[in-house]
Amino acid sequence: MQKLKKVIYSALAFTFLLNVNIPVNSTEKEVKVFSGRHYNTDRSVYKKFAQETGIKVRLIEAAGISLIERLKREGKNSQADLILLVDAARITNAAKLGLLQSIESNNLENDVPVGLKDPDKEWYALTRRVRVMVANPKVVDVSKINDYTDLADPSLKGKVCLRNRKSPYNQSLVANQIINKGEEATKKLA
Repeated sequence: MQKLKKVIYSALAFTFLLNVNIPVNSTEKEVKVFSGRHYNTDRSVYKKFAQETGIKVRLIEAAGISLIERLKREGKNSQADLILLVDAARITNAAKLGLLQSIESNNLENDVPVGLKDPDKEWYALTRRVRVMVANPKVVDVSKINDYTDLADPSLKGKVCLRNRKSPYNQSLVANQIINKGEEATKKLA
């Protein structure tokens, strides 16, 4: 939690310094966060950030795809200072669409490990996803399931439940398998 708080603080502070949104006739300092994350822990970090810095965090929450579509519509006129998305596929798509900008932050560079940040400094990961498999031992032999590749075993046909193949979560899972197992081995899973 402390590391997450530090990274969010760095991102919020950087966006405030880069893009101060002070409404006309107001002395209020504000940073607008577009978030596809819906976690109470995030809200408590924003609240504490606002208390400690005097910078208000205006939170706009929606599904990740909706936030990306909004950024596309608004273009250079977007009011988002910071966007938080829940999946690597969504953030990668936003970067490919040119919706992100690079930032220079020593704190983010120092606090976020190399594998969890974009080489072009357009995004930094706050968290990693744990993919948990659940199996009913009355239906399958759980000793035969050690990783996702085992789910392709013909004996499990009709017994595996996954999201739709178009789901960003599944796209990320496939990308992870390609990185860890190789493209040919991953194709055999289909």
